[in-house]
Amino acid sequence: MQLQKALKNVLACPSVSAMLIGAPGVGKTQATAATLREADYDVVLVSCQNLPVEDTAALPVVDKKSMTTKMTVPVRFALRPKVAFILDELLKAPEDVVNAFLPLVHGREFMGQQFPLDTPVVITANSSEFKVGDALRPHIANRVMQYEIDDPTAAEAERVMLDLHYDSRIISWTQKVPSALVSFDPKMAEKPDTETDFYFGYRPRQPRQPFCSMRSLELASSYLKAGITDAESLAGAIGVRAAKSLAAYTKEIGHRVDPADILSGQAQVPPNLFDCRMAGVTAASMLDESNWQAVLTYVKRLPSEIQHLVARQVALKKCCVVLSQKREFGSWVGGVL
Repeated sequence: MQLQKALKNVLACPSVSAMLIGAPGVGKTQATAATLREADYDVVLVSCQNLPVEDTAALPVVDKKSMTTKMTVPVRFALRPKVAFILDELLKAPEDVVNAFLPLVHGREFMGQQFPLDTPVVITANSSEFKVGDALRPHIANRVMQYEIDDPTAAEAERVMLDLHYDSRIISWTQKVPSALVSFDPKMAEKPDTETDFYFGYRPRQPRQPFCSMRSLELASSYLKAGITDAESLAGAIGVRAAKSLAAYTKEIGHRVDPADILSGQAQVPPNLFDCRMAGVTAASMLDESNWQAVLTYVKRLPSEIQHLVARQVALKKCCVVLSQKREFGSWVGGVL
């Protein structure tokens, strides 16, 4: 099932706890948090593997002032209106942590508190086929609705990267090399290396090797923003082959527009269409509700075909509703928004 469809089901029936099972690093946690926040939920993201036992209901907490033992509820777990929980990688946590959260998963009770029964609770887990999988225990399996999540489509991945402001070179490169968005393809992964030159996903024969995923692309994006573009450095995040492809692509870009120059109004229009396309992706990737006027003012100076490319990408962003109300940009947005 596609991730967005599973999340629609979560919002439609929040009283049923959901478990999203899929490849590592495809954006399960990030997309879930973004979707719940868009629905005006106060999201509590719990990294269950690293959660101190004292933060759960497994053990009482000692009040050092009175030297008495009582239940002290951490602020983030306190009762409040319209809250939602994401239990990230719960099944990798110690047994006492898992058991502490079971009343929340089934019954919405936690740390002596009764949350509303329509409080969304979403568990994320990795597929066992990746050899980093989570063991789904029987006493948990019958308490949750399980969704096997497909790898993100190109459109889904593009939306996540735009919303999280990935470096525009990453976004443009993945559009040119769609295989960079594939986290796992059994047919490709099992072929000899000579036949998989353009496959950058997970290989079960090389489980410790870096590979492309939404998470690793975010790491590579941070390096690009820091000015690190050589293949040797990028390989540590996305693997050697993908790093060579990405490094070569960054060199193809003859004139890169600096995001700061777009905001200051000093950005120039690149001399050729390829670099104009890159400038358009840069503008779309940095655009949000606080800077839309400066960004779109620059986009108006780009060729019309690039304006329509930007319009399509902006339509994927959360702020497209706000932008659709700005009639002065209707000449290039057209009917995309």
